[in-house]
Amino acid sequence: MMQMMEPKCVQEEALRLAAADAAAPRKEYVFAPPGAALRRRLVESLLQDPRDEPALWLLLNVSTTSLPVAAALLAMRCSSHVLCGAYLVATYVTYLQRFMLTLHFAQHRRLFKRRECCCIHSLRPKKHTLATTPSL
Repeated sequence: MMQMMEPKCVQEEALRLAAADAAAPRKEYVFAPPGAALRRRLVESLLQDPRDEPALWLLLNVSTTSLPVAAALLAMRCSSHVLCGAYLVATYVTYLQRFMLTLHFAQHRRLFKRRECCCIHSLRPKKHTLATTPSL
């Protein structure tokens, strides 16, 4: 059976876009912390590979925005389903795709140095989690 061939210009455009995407800088985070010296010190002391700096900033973004708001909603004993729903939607829209990309990178290699952040590594899902989970 003969496959349909794409026109050459479409193939070239697809290759060009793939190359541009592979060379693009990672930007999973919404904002980086202020101060270049602080950022450099954090990256050098915590990360195994400096290329994973966007993952560190994403985790910092979630820690400084979503977690305090969730704690405030719980502390206020918020009974408004609309307010809590708005919080969930805003968190998912802002962070879900970014966090999944960071999780994907973390599955391929260690993000943090062992001695400083060993507790963070224990939080990530293990490979083949579904295959080893006993059925109910």
